[in-house]
Amino acid sequence: SVGTDVALKSGELVQKLCEDVSGAYTGLVVLSCFQGSLSKVGSDCSINPCEPWHFTIATVHSVSGIVTPREQIAAESTGFGECGNANIEYSGDVRLSCNGGNLTVTDVSTCRLTCVAPRSKSPVTIDGKSAEVMPAERIPHSGDATQECGQAHYGYSGPIGLHCDDGTLSVTSVNCTPDPCDTSLKVATNFAGVVGETSPLAWIPSGSSGLADCRAANPGYTGNMTVSCYASVLTVVSYDTCAQTCQKTSTAEVQIGEKMF
Repeated sequence: SVGTDVALKSGELVQKLCEDVSGAYTGLVVLSCFQGSLSKVGSDCSINPCEPWHFTIATVHSVSGIVTPREQIAAESTGFGECGNANIEYSGDVRLSCNGGNLTVTDVSTCRLTCVAPRSKSPVTIDGKSAEVMPAERIPHSGDATQECGQAHYGYSGPIGLHCDDGTLSVTSVNCTPDPCDTSLKVATNFAGVVGETSPLAWIPSGSSGLADCRAANPGYTGNMTVSCYASVLTVVSYDTCAQTCQKTSTAEVQIGEKMF
């Protein structure tokens, strides 16, 4: 039963919320007073739906968490929530049932394992070199993503296409190009008995040659040596154009007249 909370004159009407009668309903009930007797003259009550802010507990592969509907679920109907809200390692649909405004979990069988580093890895070949690639971010089941070539192998740029199938990562495409060599890179040298290093004088495209300072490799020499670049790695090609300097202690024989000095 439901009351008015206030005194009514005979012939007066009052509206009450359906949830005042039962928490499982929403809408309005219209009550009428006639000669001291209260009666219902109209109602528009319906069973509560389940809203996106309602929640229940789901267990996905032994891990439990809070699941909410993606959108409103009508009373006595079913809808879906996210597997990942119950267990972050999985993606897909948790089937939910709405009864009297109460959510229950009815099925989690479509939840599938996601792909995420370091658990998910895939072999990849970049420019003939074997490497291993992992996703930059979690990829849902049946999802696609890209990873930078440089994360799989130093010296390369471009995207590697990835696909996730129930936790198994696979490579769908490789578009890697070798990087150039900038002036910050170093190359190890062993020149005229001195072990050192030097850098290119200017940016060198991958697959091309350029010049590096001989003096940086060996202070006793001037000029520029030839270095080659491939995939951001420098290699010394030749020291032939390096010229030895004359030090303050260097001497030379000089003939003056018939005498040698």
